[in-house]
Amino acid sequence: MVDQLGAGLFVHALRAAREGSTATAWINSLRATGQGVRRQVGLRLFAEAKALQSESGDVAGRPLNAAPAAGELKSWPTQGAEGVIQTVKLFYRENVTGRIVHQYYGVKSERGMIRQEAVNTAIDAYASAAERYRQRLEGAVLTSEARLVPVSVT
Repeated sequence: MVDQLGAGLFVHALRAAREGSTATAWINSLRATGQGVRRQVGLRLFAEAKALQSESGDVAGRPLNAAPAAGELKSWPTQGAEGVIQTVKLFYRENVTGRIVHQYYGVKSERGMIRQEAVNTAIDAYASAAERYRQRLEGAVLTSEARLVPVSVT
């Protein structure tokens, strides 16, 4: 089981971004602990972490062992769908080029699932595609949670 922030270096990049560190300082701290990372890859991971921090607000920091509470869900009008959708952003590194790529995956359920389960569902759903495209998981983070509210269209 992979936790919300996943495997690899992305967890470290997101923590450093939250703490106000710079990309260079983060890369240097990794190297000081013996973890090697190419500068280009490190800069890209850190940029993704900073972007995620501003895009997801406090969602990524919510407890993983709990389902979303009603007050935490924003409303998302639909033409008929009901339930809760939890969006997970998956970060992968391409084995051949070293590029960092991401995918979004929406996990829909009746009342919202435990956040860790939503993250694991997204990782499992994309695993075969990642293998086919020779990508390695660098991290997975919950980016949004919304209640699907059917509205009538006249």
